[in-house]
Amino acid sequence: MGRPVHCGGGFGDGDNEAVEDAHDHAFPGWRTLPPITAVEDRWAVPRSQSRWAQLTAPYPAGWVSQGAPVVAWRRYRREAHLPPHAGRPRYELRITRPPRDRARRPADQDALF
Repeated sequence: MGRPVHCGGGFGDGDNEAVEDAHDHAFPGWRTLPPITAVEDRWAVPRSQSRWAQLTAPYPAGWVSQGAPVVAWRRYRREAHLPPHAGRPRYELRITRPPRDRARRPADQDALF
């Protein structure tokens, strides 16, 4: 019998799970790395040495040289992780954006006066 295969309810659903399992093994705690939060940074980080150094400063010692992933907020629900390719030497793993704090924003005009 072969090895178990990750699968999900739709095309490609199991792909993210397999990539996450591999990163859980190689880089335990990767989910706590600081995420890329701005769309512009998705393109700037791989190209800018200073932006990359700023983002990876809190990474555990040795992780960057071992190929630790870049973490970014998902733009939509089932967005796939990006594998390394030309211009991006490591995985870009997508995590769910935290919910917005609605208590900080006024919900009606009475709050303005």
